Amino acid sequence: TRHIRQIESGRGREPVPIVAISANAQRDEINRAFDAGVSDYLTKPLQIDQLRNALSKWGAASQA
Repeated sequence: TRHIRQIESGRGREPVPIVAISANAQRDEINRAFDAGVSDYLTKPLQIDQLRNALSKWGAASQA
């Protein structure tokens, strides 16, 4: 994610939404993901409503 964010920044592009999905729900791991530049973080077992909400939220953001 850091690498993608660096490329976007270097090219003056808006950040593409990145949603992390992981079985690791520890706060420090979630914080590291956000520090790296993820837009959202979902944990497993993934609930379909969580995924639907994230896709709706970030899909709408990328079309703005």
